[in-house]
Amino acid sequence: MFKGLRFPVGFQCLDDFGDLPFCVISSPVSSTLPSDPVIRHSTEISGSRSFEELISDAEIEAMRDGLREQLSEALAAASAG
Repeated sequence: MFKGLRFPVGFQCLDDFGDLPFCVISSPVSSTLPSDPVIRHSTEISGSRSFEELISDAEIEAMRDGLREQLSEALAAASAG
């Protein structure tokens, strides 16, 4: 199910937990958090104690999605024929 939603699932051990494996669900696009002062300012203005991670336009453009590529190829083949 996660693979179909494009969220890779894996297992990894963290240094502080020895050999205990953790299930890690990731995203095909990497994200970043802005600096702490930006987060503090944003949460003060919004009144919310949470902050979303950010992704750049370049990350989205660089994302490789097998389904999207297959559909694009099928459309190109249908248009050519």
